[in-house]
Amino acid sequence: MASKENRRNTVSFSTIISLLLIISTVIVFTVLLFLSYESMLAKQMNNGKAEVDSTSYTLCEAINTALLQSNDPSVVNEKDIENIETICHLVSKNFNGSIYLVADDMTIVLSENPDNDLELILQDVIAHNGEVQVTRLTEGKTYITSGYKVEQLNLWCISSSYIDRGLVFTEFRSVILIPAGIAVLFAIVLFVLAIQLTFAPVREMSKTIKKVSEGDYSVRVDKRYTDASDLRSITSAGDIVTMAATLNEMIDKLENSESDRQIFISSIAHDIRTPLTSINGFVTAIMDGTIPPENVDKYLGLIKQEINRIRELVVSMTEASSLSHVDPDVMENFPLNEVITDVVDNLEPQLSEKNITCEVRLSDDPDANMCRGEAQQLCRVIVNIITNAIKFTPDNGKIIVSTVPNKAENRVEISVEDSGIGIPAEKRNRIFESFYKVDSSRTREGFGLGLYICKQILAGHGQTIYVDEGKELGGAKFIFAFPMAPDDKWDIV
Repeated sequence: MASKENRRNTVSFSTIISLLLIISTVIVFTVLLFLSYESMLAKQMNNGKAEVDSTSYTLCEAINTALLQSNDPSVVNEKDIENIETICHLVSKNFNGSIYLVADDMTIVLSENPDNDLELILQDVIAHNGEVQVTRLTEGKTYITSGYKVEQLNLWCISSSYIDRGLVFTEFRSVILIPAGIAVLFAIVLFVLAIQLTFAPVREMSKTIKKVSEGDYSVRVDKRYTDASDLRSITSAGDIVTMAATLNEMIDKLENSESDRQIFISSIAHDIRTPLTSINGFVTAIMDGTIPPENVDKYLGLIKQEINRIRELVVSMTEASSLSHVDPDVMENFPLNEVITDVVDNLEPQLSEKNITCEVRLSDDPDANMCRGEAQQLCRVIVNIITNAIKFTPDNGKIIVSTVPNKAENRVEISVEDSGIGIPAEKRNRIFESFYKVDSSRTREGFGLGLYICKQILAGHGQTIYVDEGKELGGAKFIFAFPMAPDDKWDIV
């Protein structure tokens, strides 16, 4: 049920995003189309005004010119009237509208291509001294009218034309609306497709996480969603590609942890079962008299050794889970060079046993010598790392311990390099995991917690540790850091 509900939530979210994009697109296109229509209508209106006004003016000037050329300009005879009628007829041929000669009392003296119900419109033009007038009628026509007065005849030369908004819309529909509609549909399809492609890796990651939660650590997010160089991931955002790749890395770690857990359980069972078997055998032999009384103390000592071994394992496991938290009250300043020298001196028996040379290269910078932290635990880090180097350095080998100040980051970097076989590159990131052993089949002592404990102690002090290949000796080179003591806290506790 939870899976179906999650799937419905995902679909619902993607659907909401799609609808929002579609609605936004439609609104934007609607506004743009409305503005385009208004612009087209306004353009035709401006052209109509210019044409009407020009026609009225041309007609008025032509009549005035004709009257001036008559024999008696003060008298209008029949020939003048004929000339005026001819002028009106000629002008109307080049004008897509109506032409009128109108008296002040609204009497229409002459007309060309007259229109019906124009008395109110003509009256409006005369009332406004011939200025261009725009009158919108209910049947969808917008009339544009203009007039100029022929003073000699006391007549108004009026031209009138109309714009049919239905015809304008028809032109708008064929030129703009239909292509824009097709573009909107195409954009919506692209939006929906883009959203589906965008949410595809999210759905893939969701399915992968679900399978992992069910215990299947073999699943991974498809490579097309995790590899930025893969052309198939071109539709995925860079952050999503990074997220998918990180998810795969997390699953890798979970799978490794699960494998390590199985090994750990087996190892712990073996490490506890072996001493318990010995203890049980010794106790049984003592109780049934198999062991003579004079040898009881000897076997009790062996029993104590096995109990101590179990106790060491439990203590190591308990410490490993709490070392990353450092109590500020136990922080103190301590001289690093002196600590390293003491550790190397104390490990001299182990070094001599394998005839290993340990070269110490300590910085003489006073800042690099004074560190601050939980001195006992940081000293433990040095002991663990050098002991580990001794363990994996062959007889007659060499170890180099060196310190270098890093004042920019306010810390001292310490490196321990050995001449051993080194650590394979693919295992360097895992050796600091709890209970991990480079060679799980080896019979060396230890529980696989030493390096993990070092990492936890350093993490508690805000520092890191990593391993690299030694350039000088060719073996493993562990590099870690201790925090420098602040200048105002140089008094050693």
